[in-house]
Amino acid sequence: MVLYLDRPFMVSDYIGLPDGTFGKVESIGLRSTKIRISGKGTLMVVPNNY
Repeated sequence: MVLYLDRPFMVSDYIGLPDGTFGKVESIGLRSTKIRISGKGTLMVVPNNY
């Protein structure tokens, strides 16, 4: 809920996760955020409470 309301990043921003993964934000929903991983091109779905 916090990510959806506060919007610390927006769609098309490049972000880094605590595990060292970097990618482009594809979408931000109420329950999860979808990130396209750089280099691999795979889509990672991260819960917003991460």
